[in-house]
Amino acid sequence: MFDFEEGKSGTPHFLHLRVNGCPLDFHGKVTFAETWVAIEGVLRKSYDEKTLVPVRLYKKLDPSDIDWSHYGFTLTEARSADRLILQHLKIHDWQEAAFPKEILAFCKLKSLQIVADRHRPERSVSALTEISPELAQLSELEELHIANTSITELPDCFESLTKLHQVFVLNNQLTTLPASLLRLPELKFLYAGRNQLNQLPEDVDLPKLERFAFEHNRLTTLPQALVTQPSLRSADLSHNPWQSLPAGTDAIADITLDIEDKRRLFDYRYRNADGKVVEAADESLFLAAEDENSAATLAKAIKGSALEKHHHALSQLALRSVCLATTKPDKYATLGNTRIGGLPDLPAGMTYPTLEDNTGQHLIFIGQLNCSELTPLQEYLPREGMLYFFIEDEESFACRVIYHPENTDLVSASELEDITLNLSDLDEPYRPFQVEASPMVSLPAFYADDYWYSLVDAPELANLQDYDHDDYESYSEQNQRDEVAKKLGKKGITAEWNKTFYADAHHSINDYVFTQHESPQEQAALKFKGNPEDWMVLLKVHSDNNCGFNFWDAGELFFVIHKSDLAKADFRNVYASIESS
Repeated sequence: MFDFEEGKSGTPHFLHLRVNGCPLDFHGKVTFAETWVAIEGVLRKSYDEKTLVPVRLYKKLDPSDIDWSHYGFTLTEARSADRLILQHLKIHDWQEAAFPKEILAFCKLKSLQIVADRHRPERSVSALTEISPELAQLSELEELHIANTSITELPDCFESLTKLHQVFVLNNQLTTLPASLLRLPELKFLYAGRNQLNQLPEDVDLPKLERFAFEHNRLTTLPQALVTQPSLRSADLSHNPWQSLPAGTDAIADITLDIEDKRRLFDYRYRNADGKVVEAADESLFLAAEDENSAATLAKAIKGSALEKHHHALSQLALRSVCLATTKPDKYATLGNTRIGGLPDLPAGMTYPTLEDNTGQHLIFIGQLNCSELTPLQEYLPREGMLYFFIEDEESFACRVIYHPENTDLVSASELEDITLNLSDLDEPYRPFQVEASPMVSLPAFYADDYWYSLVDAPELANLQDYDHDDYESYSEQNQRDEVAKKLGKKGITAEWNKTFYADAHHSINDYVFTQHESPQEQAALKFKGNPEDWMVLLKVHSDNNCGFNFWDAGELFFVIHKSDLAKADFRNVYASIESS
């Protein structure tokens, strides 16, 4: 009998499906009894306690008709199974030092997992200390997972395992990798993170390798041949004491590496969409300290709070921002106004944008900014014209930002209402809302913001994110944090259900965004190069119930642009992503 629940951490079995665009989860039991299977439970909308559809299904089965080619057997199950049908074996609780040689009898194995049970702390690392060279007998293997063990080396026996295309050897004690592993003709993915790797063989021949990951090791360099494999497109090099990296490493399309290491090891100057190195933009346009009213707002807001003693450092980081609060539904009565959600007022002659893959899928409209309306509040956006913000879908968040230098010759969004749009996973456009724009001063969120503290040489600001520090305790008192936020110009919302003020529940321009890891500016620099401080948040969009936004788990969508591109009204290299729990 198998219990199915909503797909949460620690839930061993879950089934999620979509019916006519509606996400559903199965809650219930699946029972096998001799030649019968019983499925009993309900289908519910995700995260909804209301029962949607009761399910009762009973079906007679002929055991010989069951396809076992996708089933992952446990070792206990495998011992009594027909060896010829067993293709996937999962050993998740092996606590012996010796390799379980009985698995060598399963000659049809395509995938093998030997992984300690990380959900049980007392068994989070297996006692396994060796992998037998006889592993080479499993010549049908396509995937190999060995994780959370005590092994220090792998046998150099991979010559006969020519069908391997995925190898995961994570969180072991490996100091190197065998030469034969780096000469597999079909290997596409090699993950060896969280070991003790300090060197790798120089001879590498992996013609189909697409990604390798060596995070959290002790590597100081890489073999030249590894980084120039013909199919390589992605590499995780983070958390290693790199001294140098071979030529061509920075040509890998997707590299995960701390930005400090990237700037130290590569030519990390930003190049615009034409491939040209650009001059730095006028930083003073973006800082609150350079605007008399914004500087006064900052001083007044932090006076008497735990932030006041950090005034000097904060004044070097505070941004001159614009708060955008949705007010009431937009009936498209005003042409070219600043709008969040709905449909755009496009320039005459411009068709509604679609993907560039010729599928006909339309981009999802997020909002439009009337630059002339916003001119009194800031000095960094174009002085006039319209900015339009689109994303491809609610998963990838690839974006397109379109600038039209005129506020005239626009066609009302109302003329698009009768057009059928193919909007990926949206059934209809978001709801349109009018916007009230107002000045705001933005400070870091004091959570995972160490880059900004180092930028102004103010490590003491980290006290504001240290749970055990008095500064954190004082500032985090709800009233103090909320009062500072309101005085800085944050509109936010007060939720009816718990009467709590959510200071960042608004849209904004040139804002800091709360993230659990890298800031939006750091993320953009990691993708397009340059310094994080040379990037700015062109638009932050929160999960606004007014418009129907819900980015993943009530997250925030942000568009980020290099300040030099903004100065030239060049929106071809805009980066977009989200922050969500």
